[in-house]
Amino acid sequence: MKKDVYEFKETFKERLLSYGVLKRTNGCWYRLKECPKCGDKKWHCYIKIDSNDDGPMGYNCFKCNSHGTVTKEFIESIGYIDLDDIVIPKFIGGRKLNIGETISTKIPDMTVSDVDNIEMVCKYIQSRVGRYPSLEELQAFHFIGNPRKYVTDYLGIDNIETVKNRYWFQMTNGNIIGRYKNDDTDMRWIKYKTTKCRNIGLYRISVPVDLYQPVNIIISEGVMDSIGLYYNYTGCENNLYVSVMGKQYTKGIQYAIDRGIFGDSVSIRIMKDSDVPINQMYVDWRMKALFKRIDIYENHVAKDYGVIPELFDVHKVIDKRR
Repeated sequence: MKKDVYEFKETFKERLLSYGVLKRTNGCWYRLKECPKCGDKKWHCYIKIDSNDDGPMGYNCFKCNSHGTVTKEFIESIGYIDLDDIVIPKFIGGRKLNIGETISTKIPDMTVSDVDNIEMVCKYIQSRVGRYPSLEELQAFHFIGNPRKYVTDYLGIDNIETVKNRYWFQMTNGNIIGRYKNDDTDMRWIKYKTTKCRNIGLYRISVPVDLYQPVNIIISEGVMDSIGLYYNYTGCENNLYVSVMGKQYTKGIQYAIDRGIFGDSVSIRIMKDSDVPINQMYVDWRMKALFKRIDIYENHVAKDYGVIPELFDVHKVIDKRR
């Protein structure tokens, strides 16, 4: 652990705590009273301050959905801290503090607008889940309205021809995943091949939640599962939707933990596909201890959740191993 990094993080944290604009939550996560990006003053902005490693501090606002690395500009916009009084480390974790090269700091939050042709994807979603989405919902679904421009501007153009004939959605790491328009193909979903995205990307729906009320995190496998659950699942409210792009459901739990979304008011609902045996599912007890409860559910009528309402009959699975 580099001493200058430790001292900087501790000074940053303690000064904001002393001014009453930072609150401790759990572990290395803290809540900031006002988001420097959107100005929200209801403690919706979370900052990760881990004094035990050399990595950069990160932030995530659940009001405006902005996220990224805590840079010098971010610190200045918070106020309360005179940068002339503290020494900012030149490097944290081998990278400059005010970096701008990571894909997470460059990708746009808005991926579709009213200038894009959305009729076809709206009809496709309606055919799958029985609802015709609005433009605002497509924005929450992170649909890519102009995939060619997105690839050119953010991911590079090494295999740009692959964006044709697919409906593309943005993942959490900035990469995109595309659904082929013809159901007859064996390669229905593919991820765009690029070297510019780091980490493993998940899929999420950006809907507002009230962090002062009980929160449910709905974890499923794929993009259409999340969209189907968003429209057709009525078993709970104040929900966050995460798809893990496979059968490793605990990635969705870790995603929530990494963003400081855990505690006695947060519950996990794992929506497993019907072909996944319950005896093959395991959640580490240390993960379970961070949440109010973690339950597993299954659709009794269809294999998954990207289906019309008539094929929705979701029930909790009784785990006899407990």
